[in-house]
Parts: sequence; structure tokens; C-alpha cells
Amino acid sequence: MNQMARTAGCNQMHGVKERCVRWLLMSRDRVGEPTFPLTHDSLAILLGVRRASVSEVAEILQRAGLIEYRRGSMTVLDRHGLEAAACEDYRLSRDAYDRMYDKQTSDRAVV
Repeated sequence: MNQMARTAGCNQMHGVKERCVRWLLMSRDRVGEPTFPLTHDSLAILLGVRRASVSEVAEILQRAGLIEYRRGSMTVLDRHGLEAAACEDYRLSRDAYDRMYDKQTSDRAVV
């Protein structure tokens, strides 16, 4: 529920760049690797924007040395730089996810 509320608020308050960075970081977190499959088309659908908007943001992030993008493959080169470019919703969502995951892990250990 926290994730859905945070995403809805983020979509209302932040621009394409911040939302794109948030999705890239969240994807990186879930995959657990710096490189993962992701197309501009898929990201545009997830963000509810035009593909051209995603391409513009990806180009900016790539020029800044934060990511590398090649034909459906995204690599996060500078996680700390991306985190600095992300809105506060990423950090709040990540913290809530980490707390939930830590609690589930400790609950399983007790059982």
C-alpha cells in the first residue's frame, strides 16, 4: 500500500526525469545487478509518458555518466549519482521496502 501511495504521489508531483530515475533505481534494487533488461518503450508505459520523453531523459543521464543504455539493456553506472537525482519518494519507498523485508526475514527465522 505504501508503494502504491508513494507512486501515485510521485506521479502527481514530479517530472519525468525524477520518476524515470526512481524506476531505474527501483529496478536495480529488485534485480540486484547493475545491468538489467529495459526498453525505452517499456519504461514509457510504466511512467505514462511518450517514448521520446524517456529517450531524452536517458540521454541526459547517460551523458552525466549515471547510466549506460544499449538496445534494451540498462546499466546503472553511478548509483549514488542516480540517488542524488531521485526525488524523496525513492528513498522513502526504499526505506519502507527494506523495513518490510527485514521484518519478514526475522519473522521467518523465528518460526
